[in-house]
Amino acid sequence: MQGTGDPGRREIRGNYLIAADGGHSRVRTALGVDYEGRGAFSNSLTIYFTANLSPYIGGKAYSLIYVNNATLRGFFRLNRAATAGFLGVNVIGDPELDPEAAVNAAADVLMPPNGGFGGNTGIHDTHNLAGKLALVINGRAGPGLLDTYETERRPVAAFTGPRRVWRSAARRLLRGT
Repeated sequence: MQGTGDPGRREIRGNYLIAADGGHSRVRTALGVDYEGRGAFSNSLTIYFTANLSPYIGGKAYSLIYVNNATLRGFFRLNRAATAGFLGVNVIGDPELDPEAAVNAAADVLMPPNGGFGGNTGIHDTHNLAGKLALVINGRAGPGLLDTYETERRPVAAFTGPRRVWRSAARRLLRGT
């Protein structure tokens, strides 16, 4: 690492860079890599909280709980005890809504759990790339192995992406939203 003169910035050199900096990736933009497909579906807010929601879910360990009420639409991800987690807010009626008020409003009506929305695809992508990168860095494979990442993972994303959109739309239709 070498200083650049600016105390808030550092120059780092390496052989590889994984641009895992989100949908508005500065790295992707700097490399000139464009989005494929529709782009963002919504603006969202994630609220991490601690609160006992176990009375609302009847002792079940749900993975994902959708919320749709007059105040907001989104989803809960809770720990097994339903005492902490996060609320992902998809649409906020009031952009100045207090996070505690949002959690309280969301807990008022809990919807059936389901979904995944590509989380598993992202985990598998990461696992695939990390394994390949480890083999290359440790000299057990040549750099050409990294070229197989896109060939292997792009078809999976192409297959699951439209299904995520379809499932999301189908849920909204079934809920009448």
